[in-house]
Amino acid sequence: MNRNRQKGKFKLLDKYKAITFFWLCSIILCSIWYGFVTHKNSTYYKIESEIADENRITDANSKENTDYGDVEVNNFMGLKIVHLDLKGAPPKISYFKQLFPLLASLGATGLLIEYEDMFPYYKTLANVSSLEAYSLKEIETVNKLAQLSNLLIIPLIPTIGKSFRFYFKVRRV
Repeated sequence: MNRNRQKGKFKLLDKYKAITFFWLCSIILCSIWYGFVTHKNSTYYKIESEIADENRITDANSKENTDYGDVEVNNFMGLKIVHLDLKGAPPKISYFKQLFPLLASLGATGLLIEYEDMFPYYKTLANVSSLEAYSLKEIETVNKLAQLSNLLIIPLIPTIGKSFRFYFKVRRV
């Protein structure tokens, strides 16, 4: 009698597994169909392809050397942000004069700059800054250099979390 109950339970589980498998397969097939069929008919896709065609015409007419070796150039229309982490070995300002035009020529549209202790904090946070921190004038120069290369600057402001730990190094006076 015990064996019959166990067999019945296994049959019931197999039935639920079959139904679950059927539903998963149908969801996957529907999502694949939706992605292939409806995407190319959407307004977003049409606008995206028109912009891509305009960019191809602009790139074909430009006289700049755009040979980047084996780098594939695609038609991503969003912001192309480069993350600069300045806490470990911060570059000199003269390096940014060379770096920003290069990044812009490679297609970057903005910079996410993570200053951490390299930012020139003042008043109550003055002790947070590193001894090698940039001066306020150097930060202004970095901003101007980025602006000359048409790069958007997004300062990464550490808040609560892993990157906030350097604030706890502040010596209380």
